[in-house]
Amino acid sequence: MLGVQEAALFALQEILHTAYFELASTGDNLTGPGKAERIALADTIRKDWEHYQKASGPERAYRILSDDHAAAALWLDAGSSLFHQPEYDSETGKEHVPTGPQPGEVLRTRSNPSVSELLERRAAESLQPGKGGESRAIRTQCCLLLCLLQWDPERGRMVMTAQTDRWLGDQKWQPEQASTLLGFVQDAAEQAPTVLRLFEDIVWTLDPDQFKSSTADVEQTITLVMARFADSPLLTRSRKGLWTDPSSPWCLGRISEHDLSCLTTLWLRMSVTTRDPFRAALLKALADSSQCGVVMIAPDDPKRWCVDTDDGQWGYPIPNDKRFALKPDRNEPLRRMDVVAMALNEKETLKSSLAPATFYCWSRDLRNSSIAELVKRLRAGSTKSSRKK
Repeated sequence: MLGVQEAALFALQEILHTAYFELASTGDNLTGPGKAERIALADTIRKDWEHYQKASGPERAYRILSDDHAAAALWLDAGSSLFHQPEYDSETGKEHVPTGPQPGEVLRTRSNPSVSELLERRAAESLQPGKGGESRAIRTQCCLLLCLLQWDPERGRMVMTAQTDRWLGDQKWQPEQASTLLGFVQDAAEQAPTVLRLFEDIVWTLDPDQFKSSTADVEQTITLVMARFADSPLLTRSRKGLWTDPSSPWCLGRISEHDLSCLTTLWLRMSVTTRDPFRAALLKALADSSQCGVVMIAPDDPKRWCVDTDDGQWGYPIPNDKRFALKPDRNEPLRRMDVVAMALNEKETLKSSLAPATFYCWSRDLRNSSIAELVKRLRAGSTKSSRKK
């Protein structure tokens, strides 16, 4: 049973643009911890209210950004409150960004220090010891830099260029830090293209396996950046070979069978398969006959078949499909070209929840014929089948 404190906390956080309570997990709330914690939280909010002279709105944001001793999270909340926050339709979930002057516009005339100076200073100081763990500090710094870029584009570009040089000079990419910076590049590159140098350095240094522990969808971020900025001279190396050069950790000929399947499916869902450099990479992968596993009748159950790769083994019931061509006591090689074709084959992909990877059970001639059709469609600029249904 939730108490009125949930509504009170939500209202206070919206009014003061400050996150006083963070959910620890799905289903978490302020009611569960008990009355003692709520009393302590109320005391914290009262002290905060008094500390910033009972100010709200842009004036409160300016006072927080001017406070050298505030927590980095408070600086970030204050910086974000200078701008309209997206709103979402309760029925459709569609995002709507309010129009009109930004809330922080009333602070444009402030000087000594200006808002630009404060945002630049706080972005640099957010990495100081005691301001939070390293991963959180990097995220806070990136968000404050984005606030600066939105508030003062010219100064923001200058600061981002200098910060990019410092990041590149460190050359110590930790996966979680790198995934945060890739997301930062995605958000900032439109206005500050020099940050694309980060992308080029990170993706040629770390491979997909190093991001497995990260909660960010790195493959999607990389795809979005390449789809939007592939023509930039700063991404020349990635445009030419991120997915095709054997020296690239993301080369489709090097990544695991699982990653190859997931990445191809992602590109299909994002509608980039007919755009270069994605199309060129897929065409090369559809010609890759190297083996990445085997397909066979299950040794312990003649009514099932299985796929065995370095990523693991999966078994399925033998389907009622006349194209099924596996024979007992005979392993069929699973080729990289088969993995890509399976992911691109819309009909099989849609059926995958019921009959996973049935394409792998076809005869080699039938698979080759299907792959040839996929190649033809890709070269023509489409992945949709021309067969009559």
